[in-house]
Order: sequence, then structure tokens, then C-alpha cells
Amino acid sequence: MKINEEFLADLRRDADLAQVMEANSVKIMRNGRKVSVICPFHDDSTPSMSVRRSGTVLPNGRVLDRDTYRCFCCGASGDVFGFLMQHRRMLFGEAVKYVAEFLNRPIEYDRPAPGRSPFWGKRL
Repeated sequence: MKINEEFLADLRRDADLAQVMEANSVKIMRNGRKVSVICPFHDDSTPSMSVRRSGTVLPNGRVLDRDTYRCFCCGASGDVFGFLMQHRRMLFGEAVKYVAEFLNRPIEYDRPAPGRSPFWGKRL
């Protein structure tokens, strides 16, 4: 079954990427809302990665709807699911399950349309 899109958006919005990074033994430094990280994706001794928090207003006026990360040395970037997929080599579904468990939420699935088999569109 397919994971509900609104549920995924809620997980992305509510997950604190810095806490997920800390739980995965990544060294972070907090300075108010600013979070600097020693990048786990390459040999790094000083913080080269930054985490932008949900609600941050960008220079173009756009407001972030999720936490994101970006390394200014190796170029790694993404959201909480991307971090887990790259750092722990998880599949997307595994990353969703990890974040849902981290936030103590059950995974919400879409229900198949009435009259359709739950296996509709899937190879058996």
C-alpha cells in the first residue's frame, strides 16, 4: 500500500533533522536556530554542513516547510529522509519508518479506491 502524502509532508515538517543527526552519532553545534554540522559524508574536521530549520525565511522570501541540510564542501543536501538514505544507506520506505518511529507515530497508508483490490497496479 502507498504511504499517505499528507502524512509524509507532516513527517518532513515535524522531524527535527538536527535531533535525527545526533541520534545517528553526527556531531552538531547549535547557535540559536543556526545548526552547524561536521559532515559525515567526507573526511571533515570543521563544520562544513549547515541545517536550515523549518520556518526559516530565505532571501527570496520563501519560507521553508521542512528542515534541510547542505554541505558546502561535498555538496550533499536534502531533507531528513535524504539524510537517512545517504548516511545509513536506507531505502525511502525504511527512512519513513525510522522517522515515524522516532516521532512515535504510526504510518498512515492510502486506502485503495472502493471496489479495487489493494493489489491493483502491483505485480504479483
